[in-house]
Amino acid sequence: DVPGQITYRLEPPDDEGLRRFAGFPDIAARFVTEPAATDGGGDPPAVRSVELHQGGLVFEWLREGASYPVEVPLDSLTPLVGRYRDAAASRTFTILVRQNRLAMAVPGETTYFLRPPDAEGWWVLRETDQLAVRFEPAEGGEAGDPAAAITVRGPGGQGTLPREAGGDALP
Repeated sequence: DVPGQITYRLEPPDDEGLRRFAGFPDIAARFVTEPAATDGGGDPPAVRSVELHQGGLVFEWLREGASYPVEVPLDSLTPLVGRYRDAAASRTFTILVRQNRLAMAVPGETTYFLRPPDAEGWWVLRETDQLAVRFEPAEGGEAGDPAAAITVRGPGGQGTLPREAGGDALP
C-alpha cells in the first residue's frame, strides 16, 4: 500500500529477492531481514526494512520499532555534522545523523543516507553509487576538528562546498 496512491500487488521474489510491482516491471521492493539469531530457535528472521528500487535509486524505510546497526561510532560523526553552502546554486546541504547513520539533506529533494567511507575517504550514497561525499579538514586542523568543507562527486564532476559559519549548530 503506497500512501496517497494505490495498493500494488507484488510478484514473487526473483533470484535477488526483488519483488516487482505487478504491471510495473521497473519498480521493485525487497524486504530486508535482521541478521539471523544464533539461538537455534528456528524462528524466521524479522523484517527490519523494505527497499524500494525505482529509476536507478534504492530507498530503504525502517519498519516501525526497528533500527539500523551502528556502523561508524556516532561520536566520530560529530565533527562532520553541519551545513555546507553551494554558493553557485544558492543551496545549503545539511549533514546530520539520522537513525544511526550519517545522512545528507539536499534542498528540494530528500535526505540521502551515506555508506561508511571507503579507503579514499568517500562516503557513497546508499541510494545510488553515482554520488559521493568527502569531508575536507581545515588547513592545519587536528583529528576531531569540524570538517572545513565537503567535496561532492557525481556524474557531472565534483565541487567543494565550504562549511557555513555556525553551521554545526543544527536544530
